[in-house]
Amino acid sequence: MLRMRYLLHFGLKADRALSSGVTWYAVYENAPRVALALVFAVGIRDDGGLEGSDLYMQPTRAGVAACYYILRSFRTFIDAKIFPYGVVSTAARNKAMHRRIARAFGVTEPCTVTFAYGGT
Repeated sequence: MLRMRYLLHFGLKADRALSSGVTWYAVYENAPRVALALVFAVGIRDDGGLEGSDLYMQPTRAGVAACYYILRSFRTFIDAKIFPYGVVSTAARNKAMHRRIARAFGVTEPCTVTFAYGGT
């Protein structure tokens, strides 16, 4: 449901196939009631890099907090050398997510769709 709402919000076809080769996760908030805050997909690239995609968050404080938590977790895994680098992609029109990714990873150079962190 979040995925379909996200795609429609950015003018993308909601019938687009789900990403393959990734594992899907959900983050829930537990106060005052259990509610879905974020769903996202993570995959491991052939060369060992971490690839995050499809971050669909509720437009709530809990959704934004969950998004930052997951992005900071990705950065922590890379900084700890668990993964050599990370790649996070988002829709080109999603400027708010661009700012969140840039803030979480400390990216300062302009980038339109894909952010890479770590590696050589």
